Amino acid sequence: MENRIGYAMNLNNIGIIYDIQGEYDRALDYYLRSLRIKESLGMKNSKDYAASLNNIGIVYYYKNKKDSVLYYFIRSLKIQEEIGDKAGIAASMNNIGELYSELQQFDNALGYLVKGLDISKEIGDKYVVMGTCDNLAKTYAHLNNHKAAYQYHQVFSTYKDSIFNEEKSKEIGALEEKYEWEKQERQRQYKEEELTKTAAIQKKRSDMLQVSGVFIVIVVLIFGLLLYASNLPINIHFIEGMVFVVFMMFFELTLVFLNPYIDMIADGKPIINLLANSVIAACLSPLHEILEGKMKMKITKDKKKRLERRIIGKQ
Repeated sequence: MENRIGYAMNLNNIGIIYDIQGEYDRALDYYLRSLRIKESLGMKNSKDYAASLNNIGIVYYYKNKKDSVLYYFIRSLKIQEEIGDKAGIAASMNNIGELYSELQQFDNALGYLVKGLDISKEIGDKYVVMGTCDNLAKTYAHLNNHKAAYQYHQVFSTYKDSIFNEEKSKEIGALEEKYEWEKQERQRQYKEEELTKTAAIQKKRSDMLQVSGVFIVIVVLIFGLLLYASNLPINIHFIEGMVFVVFMMFFELTLVFLNPYIDMIADGKPIINLLANSVIAACLSPLHEILEGKMKMKITKDKKKRLERRIIGKQ
């Protein structure tokens, strides 16, 4: 049964599509097929069945078959009254009143329109109130009751402006929500990018610290082995070069270690970074001089000892 109800709904929806496209014969075919299935399922006293009757009436209206329109509209209204569907009753009475007005049966038109207006006001359906007031204004204009026509037109305009403002407010609200969501999304993406960058910088810093540390250890070991374990004479310029390399690597290692803290203080100002690097270099410079001096002294002593051993050997 559920499948057949769904099938009936689908047929009705297809009919609506053809109706919108102006293919009224096809729309009518699908509406009638949907209606027959609903009848077979015992849905004659339901909103869906009344809606199908209303849809069929609208198609006949566009096909300019006013008698058929009235027949289906009134059938729809009776079902809505039986089940107490006030929203449907108000809409149907507006439709029937408009149709009677076009048929120039103005007394019948006013009877339905006034009742429909009362019900639509009672349930707070602004759209039906607006449409019904518009039809009342036109009907009274046909009757040359310009005062009543003007009054209902004023009410129509008031509701129209109110609905327009509400829709605009909803649109603005939706735009504001979209803006806030996009703003939060940008902030989230920015934070993610910053975290990714920070993680990459920290990893690079850690890798550089490890590489620099290992390199310095290797250089110092090689330098120590050459200096203390070898009996070969070492050139003074070689010592100066080795000390310079070790010092530069140590300077780079120090910068890598201190850079995060320097960046926090500098806050993106290059001059502060430059000053900080200069201060670090100035602090390390004496170490370079001391290390180089001691190495030269050691080499000088070793040369002197080797020279003394040669002299003794000759004697």
